[in-house]
Amino acid sequence: HLGDSMKDSKVLSGEGTFEGFVTAVPIIVLSFTCQPNVLPIYIEMVRPSPEKMLRVGRYAFFFASSLYITIGIFGYLTFTTDTLSDYLLNDYKHHREVLAGGFGLVISVSCSIPLFVHAGG
Repeated sequence: HLGDSMKDSKVLSGEGTFEGFVTAVPIIVLSFTCQPNVLPIYIEMVRPSPEKMLRVGRYAFFFASSLYITIGIFGYLTFTTDTLSDYLLNDYKHHREVLAGGFGLVISVSCSIPLFVHAGG
């Protein structure tokens, strides 16, 4: 169980495993994929200003939060009987819905990588 691995001294001391590496790298990569989009959005504005950019950021945060909450609610409703009170202990590796979602995430990230390759000039 994942809860047991959090009590492991190797995890807490920073000694990694291959499984931990394979789990952490996609999370770290996805966390940095938003940053390259901020400057192009600001440059493409008709009359850019910090106030407008703040408004865009608020709308984006509201949209993303709403999307994640909606996905979380439907994910919970999909697995109500299988959901444990400590969500870190849940094991959904053999559910078709989770595999389909993971595959969709892989396709989404794979298709977005070319968007970050900007030609120099």
